[in-house]
Amino acid sequence: MTDQDIILDYRMTGRGLFRSSVNLIAHCHLVIMQSMSEENATIYEQPLSGGEAAAFSSRETQTSDELKILDPQLAGLYEHGLRLLSKIHEPGLAYFVAHAGREISRGLIQRLLSEEEIYIPADQIDDQEKNRATIAGILQLPTADPRVDIWFQLIRSFAAWTHYSESGPPPDAVKSAFEQLSSLLFGRIGPYFATQGKLDALLQITLPTDHDVKTLQTHLLRPAQRQYFFGRLQNPLWAKPLADAEVFSNPPDLIPTADPNKLLYRSWPEGIYLARIAPFDTALVLAVVERIPKSLKNPIVWNAVVDAVLPLPPESACKFVDKLKDALECGSTNFFADKIVKITGTLALADKQEAFELANHLMWVPSSNEGHDSRVAVYNTEWMFPRFAHLGLGGFFKDVLPALEAIDSEKTLRLPTFKG
Repeated sequence: MTDQDIILDYRMTGRGLFRSSVNLIAHCHLVIMQSMSEENATIYEQPLSGGEAAAFSSRETQTSDELKILDPQLAGLYEHGLRLLSKIHEPGLAYFVAHAGREISRGLIQRLLSEEEIYIPADQIDDQEKNRATIAGILQLPTADPRVDIWFQLIRSFAAWTHYSESGPPPDAVKSAFEQLSSLLFGRIGPYFATQGKLDALLQITLPTDHDVKTLQTHLLRPAQRQYFFGRLQNPLWAKPLADAEVFSNPPDLIPTADPNKLLYRSWPEGIYLARIAPFDTALVLAVVERIPKSLKNPIVWNAVVDAVLPLPPESACKFVDKLKDALECGSTNFFADKIVKITGTLALADKQEAFELANHLMWVPSSNEGHDSRVAVYNTEWMFPRFAHLGLGGFFKDVLPALEAIDSEKTLRLPTFKG
């Protein structure tokens, strides 16, 4: 169509006028598209350069690749969000990045839940407090864990920034939040051995900084990562910054299932590290242990507490006696009862009165065998001393009782076993 044709069309009336307007728009659109084809055809095919953005980093590429496996739409949101970060201060763009961050978070949670055959519509994964538990579930962490809170607060911030305000979302805050989300995504869905490489680098740090701890947090979003890192961490200088970041503050409890008679045990790799460094920083480990609620029933957690006390000298071990008694009351003592027998013997040989407190708890006798699980019984008499492991009772009578008698024979006779 020529310019002269357009002028002639403008002289028409009624339907002809409408048709000429459409033709004009189509002509302009064609000119624009031709211009884009000639000058900017590569804009979506090549990484943005100069002031807009360079190619994605290796981690960002790996994260995008994993998102493509889960859902190409999520990968597209992620890549375009990254491209917009370099020009986030342009009016309106912070809204787009915030929207992308919110939808990536919601979509990823939905996809990860679907892998566990749990379906929650994406529009129900919002910034409400109830979804903290949903996030905790996909990370296999307690709801109060700081890593759960980091992700939850990100979703809440993104959701707030998507609503119109006269001043608009704060560009720098939106950029920082999206970058943090990118780190969390890499930690949760990035190739495992790529994240393991970062953990290996962190393990080499002698004096960790707050930044190192924050970096670590984003790489401990999978149980295998936590097991790997804390299973290898030897340096006691990590303990205080980790404690300050509340990494040890949320030991997991037993997990209920659809079957009321079946509970799941969740590991606590952080406790392995605490047990390892207890001789070097006993005060810090004691502070962590004292915060474990008495009501917690996970024997794996209490086993870590016992392992922390086992190598300590009697003076230090005495400070943990109250928590060892809590451990004996958790209901599943086969993990560690024999170790508490050894600790009791060590305290008794050191003339510590606290040995009697532990002995009393070890020798607790229920009023009947009600609730005793005969399926795990060896002699069907275990109900009489349910807090002893199968091999712990013999060691108690052989090693601990004579030491207690040497301290105070009358007090020893008042133990439950000798009561008429």
